[in-house]
Amino acid sequence: MRETRLQKVRFWGKVLGMEKNYYVAEAEFQEGEEPEEEEDAPIDEELPDLPTDEAMDELGEEEEEREPADPVVKYTPPPKPPVEPYGTGANKKVYFVTNGPGCRWVRLPNVTPTEIFVARRIKKLFTGNLDNPVLTYPPFPGTEKNYLRAQIARITAGTHVSPLGFYQFDEEEEADLGDEESPQNCVENPEFEPIPVRELAAADLSQWCHHTLHILPQGRCQWWNPSTRGEDEEEVEEEEEEEAPAEPEVGPPLLTALSEDATMEGNAGLGGPHVLPPLLGPRLWRSSDPRSGPEPWPSATARSSTTSTSGTGHKFSSANYSPEPPPGRDVCYPPHQDTNHATDPTPEEEADFLAAQRGEEEEEEEGEDEEDEEDDED
Repeated sequence: MRETRLQKVRFWGKVLGMEKNYYVAEAEFQEGEEPEEEEDAPIDEELPDLPTDEAMDELGEEEEEREPADPVVKYTPPPKPPVEPYGTGANKKVYFVTNGPGCRWVRLPNVTPTEIFVARRIKKLFTGNLDNPVLTYPPFPGTEKNYLRAQIARITAGTHVSPLGFYQFDEEEEADLGDEESPQNCVENPEFEPIPVRELAAADLSQWCHHTLHILPQGRCQWWNPSTRGEDEEEVEEEEEEEAPAEPEVGPPLLTALSEDATMEGNAGLGGPHVLPPLLGPRLWRSSDPRSGPEPWPSATARSSTTSTSGTGHKFSSANYSPEPPPGRDVCYPPHQDTNHATDPTPEEEADFLAAQRGEEEEEEEGEDEEDEEDDED
């Protein structure tokens, strides 16, 4: 971490692990010092040579009556949303982690929309080893360092709050935006006047707002249209049916008050973290207020414009976690093919069938014996 040129660094929080804990630092690179992601080199796998039909004929292994061909899979998975570049969306900041004082700091990779999408559907405790595999269902696409980075992005988007008016939109960015576009960045307001403590400690939290972008269900802060295609991709054939355009996902805009947050189990306006107004001490933690109810991220604490986290890194849930059930059984053959299902015969029907089959065999044997006797007489 000392060799990296950083512009700003702050302590983000502590994530508890079963073997070791994580201490997380949030940082920003200097201008022109963007992180370079390491891409794994593709592995060229050579497929084995399959025997041809002529070779099968020579060996005499080709069946006289071929079985019906396997059904052709026409399903194509939806395209994966691209990763947001550094400095935007969920990758606006870079994060470093260590297991303790004096240990080496390790930079976490940029988070992908797929990692955030799967992280919302699973819950697994951290071990403290970044290279530990995350064995869950649905399968998580990465190791523990990717899962930790996804949880950091979720906690940051939901719990980083500040007093209303402490941040403001950039005037230059607002001038370049269209009518339907909303600002994606905010800057500190030099003319901010402190809000009275009584208003900051109000139960509705109307004097606090989110100064980080909301993560959409897609896993990105800015919605990506899956119907867009690059220049190098093949065009869709005209004969194929045109799919309906995808509806864009819309989230709350930047600097939205905590009083407008979604309700959680009947408790409105909970906000993300425990709000701790300055100069009041821990007596005004939201968790100590019986009217506040459960908190979405109980490990986060906000004081003035700074938010820190200390906990397991998982979202609150009143019910016990239960993994998703596996998908249903696939249909072997399409329903339009003639596939008849017959019921099993009863023991009586099976005995009658075997008796009739034996009678036919005995009649055939008697006929063959009579033909042999006639041949001998001749």
